[in-house]
Amino acid sequence: MKTFKQFQEEVKAPPVKGLGGGGGGTDSITDKSQAKSLVKRIKDVGKLATVPVRFLLNIKSPEDPQSKFADSRMTPKEKVSSAIDDYKKKIGS
Repeated sequence: MKTFKQFQEEVKAPPVKGLGGGGGGTDSITDKSQAKSLVKRIKDVGKLATVPVRFLLNIKSPEDPQSKFADSRMTPKEKVSSAIDDYKKKIGS
C-alpha cells in the first residue's frame, strides 16, 4: 500500500502559468475602473466651480432630513430623559 506522500508525488499536477493564487481573474472582473470618462470629469469640474459662486451668493444647500439623528445640542442624559418622557406620553394617551 502506498503512503500518502507517495500518492502526492504521483498525482502532482504540472505548473500552470497565470493561475497562481490570490483570485487573479476574479479580482480583475470585479474591480472598479480607475479611469473616469470625459463626461464625469466635466461634471466634477462643474461641481468644484460652483462652490465659490454659491459661497459668494450666500446660497445654502437644503438641509438633509437624514442628518436629524445627530442632534448635538442635547447631552446623553438629556436624550435619555427626553426619550423616557416621550414614552410616558405615548403610554398615557
